[in-house]
Amino acid sequence: MSTSRLDPSSTRRHVLLAMSATQVVPRRLARATEASTGAITHRVYVDFGLCPTLVRNERKLGDKSALCGAEEVQSMGRVVLGLYGERAPRTVENFLAMVEEKDVGAGYRGSTVSKVKPGEYMLLGRQGSAKFGKVEKPKAKSNPETVSTEAFQLSHLRPGTLSLAIGANDDDARTKMSGGYRNVEFLITTGPGPALQLDGENLVFGRVLEGMPVIADIARVPRNTPSENVRKFNALATLLGDSRASGARNAWDSPLQSILITDCGVLGDSQET
Repeated sequence: MSTSRLDPSSTRRHVLLAMSATQVVPRRLARATEASTGAITHRVYVDFGLCPTLVRNERKLGDKSALCGAEEVQSMGRVVLGLYGERAPRTVENFLAMVEEKDVGAGYRGSTVSKVKPGEYMLLGRQGSAKFGKVEKPKAKSNPETVSTEAFQLSHLRPGTLSLAIGANDDDARTKMSGGYRNVEFLITTGPGPALQLDGENLVFGRVLEGMPVIADIARVPRNTPSENVRKFNALATLLGDSRASGARNAWDSPLQSILITDCGVLGDSQET
């Protein structure tokens, strides 16, 4: 009985063809997605800084902030974001208001990155006490786009996708139930691949134009990572209806050092596509 041998060069060609085929569809999807976003109507900057610790160990009664002082903040760099004002006008309007707000606690300035999931996304703009780097009284309007099916058609295909956190939102349940609650928490996908699990539940309204290395540095900051046993215990507590389980999960993937938005603002209108 004769045996056939595979030609090594032929095998390599088949492997290369298979690899290229797997890349064609995502690239086409990415081009289609970019074309459907419309023009970039606004450009904003966000400057990030890193504190040595999560909170200051030595604090005085009456201190307005539990975070490190300005002299201790290590600059991490600037990220420039392009916004899809034609695609999500109210979401962009609220984001601009929060970026331009000067009072700490009313806008994004002085708030922290609340969660980092490497390979997926990071969360910013969580509501809570301004003393601990949260947004306390957001200057935002009611947003009908959060309940519009059309607003959720864009995908989280590319690293640096900017999205209003709705499904990924981790604001405290009591905060969400308070009168006049406005969701201003947003996320930025960290890459290197797509984050398609976010599609349909979070509202894409922009993308990173400059500063992905800064995003990568943020993703490398040590974070609160629960052990497998802790995860199993939490799952059991959830199954038993223990309300504390969800609160415990909110602390997962939180940075062990405060990552601050030290400054932010509008760079000007742009009609780039």
